[in-house]
Amino acid sequence: METLARTDHLTGVTNSRYFLELLEIEIQRSSRYKHPFTLAFLDLDNFKIVNDKFGHDEGDKLITLIANELNCLTRKTDIVARLGGDEFAILFSEAAQKDARYIIEKLEKHLAKTLSDKYSFITFSAGVVTFTTMPHSAKESIKIADQLMYTIKSSTKNGARYLEYTT
Repeated sequence: METLARTDHLTGVTNSRYFLELLEIEIQRSSRYKHPFTLAFLDLDNFKIVNDKFGHDEGDKLITLIANELNCLTRKTDIVARLGGDEFAILFSEAAQKDARYIIEKLEKHLAKTLSDKYSFITFSAGVVTFTTMPHSAKESIKIADQLMYTIKSSTKNGARYLEYTT
């Protein structure tokens, strides 16, 4: 029952509710020990085409594939979550921006190669925020990363923007 309550029913990665809990804990821990953490908010570009052209079952398979790839390519201590639809988040505990940038760039290259045969039109936009000053809440940190992601989504798509959050 606990596993069902904490995981996304489609992909098996952490669900949004549990991710918020884990993010709150990370904020408290990082604040106490003065460690940065990085939060990435990812949104698939052009995903609607998959559902429209191939159907929702195919869209579900693609979402599951993406979740599995994110899980495989991140560190064991990182937390991958599906926030809903085609939106994912990754919590990089005790990670400076350069660490997260390395992993995000690796994800971009790997996903482009993995999707190139059937879904070459699928890319992702990401907002990647390194918190050296702690946000007030998990929801605030997600909002910051989401807004940063939309700056790339509304301009060029297919890329990542990075920010170091300090107040």
